[in-house]
Amino acid sequence: MVLFGLGSSKRFDEDTYRQHIRWIRDVLTRAGIRAYAVQPPGRAAGFIGARRALEIWLEEADKDAVDDDVAIVDSHNWHKEMAEVLRYRGRRDPKSGPA
Repeated sequence: MVLFGLGSSKRFDEDTYRQHIRWIRDVLTRAGIRAYAVQPPGRAAGFIGARRALEIWLEEADKDAVDDDVAIVDSHNWHKEMAEVLRYRGRRDPKSGPA
């Protein structure tokens, strides 16, 4: 188990979220951890919506080109919304497999 302390939540916006994602992904990659479960930063406190959190996570994952086996942990209430993002991504990106 790896725990990340992300500091103060006073200023939490999309740029802060992206910085946290980059840092988390970098630490896990350097540690050789390729499969993991993560609750996106700020989700538990409601600082960022589930759909937007997943969209940004995927954007950042595309940038670093590291193929990880990642399980996004979130409330079951948001699973449908996040599944829609993944279905759309599958339709527009043929290398991501069947939609």
